[in-house]
Amino acid sequence: MRAPESKIQTDIIRYVKSLTGYVLRPITCTEAGHPDIICLVQGTMFGIEVKQPGKKPTALQKKRLEQIESAGGCGIVAHSVDDVKKEFAKHGISIII
Repeated sequence: MRAPESKIQTDIIRYVKSLTGYVLRPITCTEAGHPDIICLVQGTMFGIEVKQPGKKPTALQKKRLEQIESAGGCGIVAHSVDDVKKEFAKHGISIII
């Protein structure tokens, strides 16, 4: 059985906090499509759209991640904490745990 997105989100948030990152999990936004998790880790801003394995982001969610990239941040679609770790490593984030 797949983990619900909320469980994956919680696991990712715990991981980011373990790196002493700043984490925001927007509950209500004035516009649709924003990432599930917004965080700042070692000077890089990440927008993380969390999906269950096999699921894909909507066109609007992809657009929001592209906007984050265009602004100098990093937009990620993550199905697990491991996906986040891999993306952090690609952006030079020191994985100390």
